[in-house]
Amino acid sequence: MVQSFQEISSKVSLCASLLNDSTRDGPLAPQPNLLPCHFQLLRLEAFRNETLHQAKKGTSEDLITVKAYFEKLDKVVRDFDAWIWELSGMVLELVREGRMDTVVKILKICEVEGREDEKVSQVYVCIRS
Repeated sequence: MVQSFQEISSKVSLCASLLNDSTRDGPLAPQPNLLPCHFQLLRLEAFRNETLHQAKKGTSEDLITVKAYFEKLDKVVRDFDAWIWELSGMVLELVREGRMDTVVKILKICEVEGREDEKVSQVYVCIRS
């Protein structure tokens, strides 16, 4: 966990850079960074969630400190989500422009996110039972 804390800033910065490259090139440009960025963000979010879960066992100050530590990650995740929504809204145009590779990446990301949502739903159902 200590090593993950030491590396998180550089990993979040890398994701922000990958996302910046994608958005700078525009939605109709190739999107080679989508899947690597999404994969890294998923891992970082899992680490954040586990860390927040552990911090809830401490003081409220601990929780506030941990939440503040992850603010940059939260911003990159919001920016990534906004970019995916923008790309998703352009699917027909992407197809017309021959950017099927981008459409497939969007679908893969949606598939993974759907599986993650199912896991959360199952945990919630188990907790309520």
